[in-house]
Amino acid sequence: MMATLGVYLLQRNLLSNFLEIEQDSAIEDVTRVIYGLNSELRYVKIIISDWGDWDELYQFSLNRQQAFHTKNLGKEQLKTASLSVLQIIGLQNEIISYSQQGLNPQQALTFFSPQKNHAELSTLLLLPEKRVCGFLKTKAGLMSTCWRAILHSDGSGPASGIVMMGRLIEAPHLQLIREGSQLPFSIEPTSPSTSIRWPLKNVPDGFISHEVSVQFSDKTLTLHYPVFDTAQQHIYNIQLIIPRKTLAEGRGIIQNISIQLVSIAMLCCAILIIYVHYTLVRPLKTLQTTLSQVRAEHSWSTLIKQGRDDEIGQLGQEINGLLEVIHSQVEHLENLSLTDSLCNLANRRSFDLRLCQELNRCQRLKQPLALLMIDIDFFKQYNDHYGHPAGDLALQTVSNTLKSVFLRLTDLPARIGGEEFAVLLPNTDEAGALQIARTLQASLKHCAIPHKASKVSNILTISMGLAIHRPQQAQTAAELIAHADQLLYQAKKAGRNQICTHLNDPSLDSIS
Repeated sequence: MMATLGVYLLQRNLLSNFLEIEQDSAIEDVTRVIYGLNSELRYVKIIISDWGDWDELYQFSLNRQQAFHTKNLGKEQLKTASLSVLQIIGLQNEIISYSQQGLNPQQALTFFSPQKNHAELSTLLLLPEKRVCGFLKTKAGLMSTCWRAILHSDGSGPASGIVMMGRLIEAPHLQLIREGSQLPFSIEPTSPSTSIRWPLKNVPDGFISHEVSVQFSDKTLTLHYPVFDTAQQHIYNIQLIIPRKTLAEGRGIIQNISIQLVSIAMLCCAILIIYVHYTLVRPLKTLQTTLSQVRAEHSWSTLIKQGRDDEIGQLGQEINGLLEVIHSQVEHLENLSLTDSLCNLANRRSFDLRLCQELNRCQRLKQPLALLMIDIDFFKQYNDHYGHPAGDLALQTVSNTLKSVFLRLTDLPARIGGEEFAVLLPNTDEAGALQIARTLQASLKHCAIPHKASKVSNILTISMGLAIHRPQQAQTAAELIAHADQLLYQAKKAGRNQICTHLNDPSLDSIS
């Protein structure tokens, strides 16, 4: 009876926790795959942001010069930009340009129908800053797509048309995501979902569903996450098959302890009543409480402290091993979501989180906070002249220069856009920030990256806007960023290769 009671307590207190840990781990895996697929959509978002503010494209959508189309909108240009489809729509919903590469005639479909999507196009023209991004189903497979209004680079004037682009997510792209996530997922046709669904958290924009359907077997979990297109039609499933190692190990642990309990019960029934109460039930209750706390708070770094060498101690060690695996996977996912993979700097999400923290710290400690907004001068011309691989190397050189100049542990250099960087300098006044900004200019000049397409220098240069937040200012993060952006824009308007510290101040600092 005591052995049976012990097995029952194990099943009741631990198995449900292992199932919950298995569920949480599976949800983290699906989320990691979704963020990997979201990187493909983010790539198109970055490209369309540059094209949508391209002055030459703005003029082409109005005058439709064939020379511009031949030079910039052909298959070779699509290949350089790693795009599959590019379409330009005029103000009257007419197709001005349609190009594709990497698709054979049997696979090609109309990328976007102006007549079918008249309302959406009209909305984009009325709200030119709006951007519609998502996925499309084509005969060739899943495609990431975006469309937005074509504007002047300075944002002035009305929209001149709509630019739409798509990138086919091919096998090499999926393989890169598999290697990054270390998960063997696949993109499958739609199929009826099961009645069992688990909720997801932190799903990125462009992914409509916040649930994943689950199919159970003794050895595996099969998860299906639905992918919807821009019209909210279910087009594909992300399928992920996960071995049920957590549950198998949990059952193995429970089975081993159960066998030991039965053996002890047969040898010492009289002593077992007291023994079970003081050495089994209470420790197991502690384990259950700790596991419940870990699951509720998602504190995967918490370790089970037992201080025992018996079976309960071994159980705690096995649980610690499982928690360490989960903690490592969660940490890896968080690093991916906070780091720019090309430049190995903090990304925009990491920058925004840190900026809010530093503003609070600035107010609390009564210290100044400097924000440096940096933009590479004529970087699009650099890409056009030298090619995107050289542009990536230039971005990495600028990033390494930032890391070599801003050496304090409290400083945060980040890449927040295509060729735009930002640096947070806590406890730094204007004079100190201006001095280190000049050091950055000098260090980049020393790198001497050739830039024949630049209009200000024969080497790569940068423009900077320096904004200072002081404790007495009631300034939000968005206002501080907007101020720094205005200063950066003024530096660029004044001729680039400048450091601007005050609005409408003609005394801009520059380096030849």
